[in-house]
Amino acid sequence: MDRLKNVLAAGSAVVVYEGRRFKVDSPELLTAAEANPHFPAAEQRMQRAFGVNDFLRVRTAA
Repeated sequence: MDRLKNVLAAGSAVVVYEGRRFKVDSPELLTAAEANPHFPAAEQRMQRAFGVNDFLRVRTAA
């Protein structure tokens, strides 16, 4: 939760994915209803099973 608060406060972060670094900005909390259209049905079911209700959307920084 502290990392989430830090990203929201800073307005940016660096995400490391498969060894590559991506600078992201514009962090925004989304509800499951807002985020689910961006996920396949199988992932939506898994998120419900694990009680995931909140999502963080970021954009790749220029």
